[in-house]
Amino acid sequence: MQFTTLALAVLSIGSVFGAPTVVARSDPKILTSAISAASGSKTAVDTQVAIIKNLVQTTVNSAAIPAIRASLRNIAAEIASVTTFVVPLVIDVALPLAQQELDNLPGFVGNAKGIAADVESTANLILAGLSQQSLLLVKTEALLVLATVSPFVQPITVFANSAIVGTSGPSTEIVGTTIATTQDIAGRIQGPITAAFVKVV
Repeated sequence: MQFTTLALAVLSIGSVFGAPTVVARSDPKILTSAISAASGSKTAVDTQVAIIKNLVQTTVNSAAIPAIRASLRNIAAEIASVTTFVVPLVIDVALPLAQQELDNLPGFVGNAKGIAADVESTANLILAGLSQQSLLLVKTEALLVLATVSPFVQPITVFANSAIVGTSGPSTEIVGTTIATTQDIAGRIQGPITAAFVKVV
């Protein structure tokens, strides 16, 4: 009985991270909802990034730091919100995808990459553009944003990677390249960029 239970558990895990397997779809709109949420979040994050960029690249005064902190909190909240839409992709979306769904993957993964890249560029801008004293004031919010990236991009890259197994064509190539780039960005955020903020004292 124990062996049977373990075997079923292994098969279940394999269906999530292995080759495409048809699984029960708890909601047929999971993928379309995730795609829409990622698109909306990319626009919202872009807006906040522009605000921070403008503040950092001008004279940083007493009013700028609270505004930067507020925008960082907004970015963290936005990414945390969209993450709730993408997590179910890994276990609740039936594979293989229909062709139309596959065609939507480049834009979807592209938005994930774009959000991660926004976070990376903003973090680097803050590190380079603020004084040590100002960095200390925004440290908590910056680390909050950085911590949201991996939980957001990982379900998307795992899902997209599984979805393109056994497929070919332009969409497959774009998705594969974008996944790799997104993972590289997330790695830099989780590694040296987070470490740089942690060291701020």
